[in-house]
Amino acid sequence: MYARCLVCNTTFERNEELEFFPHGRRVAYDPNRGRLWTVCRACRRWSLAPIEERWEALDELEKAVRDRGRVLSSTDNVALIRVGHLEVVRVGPANRAEEAWWRYGNELVRQRQSYRKLALVGTLTTGAVIAGGWVTGGISWLGAWMLWEHLPDGVTRFGRWLRFGGTAWRGERACAKCGYVFRRLEFSERRRVILAAAQDEGAAVEVRAPCPVCGTWHEGGLALRGEAGEATARRLLAYQHFAGASERRVRSAARLIE
Repeated sequence: MYARCLVCNTTFERNEELEFFPHGRRVAYDPNRGRLWTVCRACRRWSLAPIEERWEALDELEKAVRDRGRVLSSTDNVALIRVGHLEVVRVGPANRAEEAWWRYGNELVRQRQSYRKLALVGTLTTGAVIAGGWVTGGISWLGAWMLWEHLPDGVTRFGRWLRFGGTAWRGERACAKCGYVFRRLEFSERRRVILAAAQDEGAAVEVRAPCPVCGTWHEGGLALRGEAGEATARRLLAYQHFAGASERRVRSAARLIE
């Protein structure tokens, strides 16, 4: 059973409501598809519980919702329910757009607002530095222009680094073709990464990157599957979408996956 978020590695708080699923103060479940998630309070991402740990917890959760649940908010197919000190998202036969909005939409909109605040801080800081340097005579037109071009982005990059660090994955994997050993995958390498549907049964996605020695990725390179692949894919996508999105863009993207 996961005790930490698969995306940001934050430790889940314990709850006293569920005997078979004690990690997390907010959980989500889909009784029709047999899925159970812990929702991270820090990054608000959903971490899917391993399949062998779901069934007793799903039965317990459904009974708790039915007997003690109080509906806080709902749409046609998704409901937010409070059970004691536990918040529960119950997913019914929702279409993909509705489920995607509940899982990602609100968080992406919040991230967009936070990113704008961070960008504003960067702009104001840059303006203050330039103004101070200009008044004291310690900065030229060229220096002011360079600061204005680069310092605001530097503030947002620093905020992203504080949240995610610089590494998407650490471990040891050997290239199947030349034997080169991968020990980390940096976020700065994400443009060379390929996310593909996993071929192995029970896995959803695999992460592949070309080998820096032999240059191949199809017959060699880095291949992360299973839990490592899913966790790395989540971190890469969260890092890439650090700036969030507007509500209009989120709803447009949700319609595309239907």
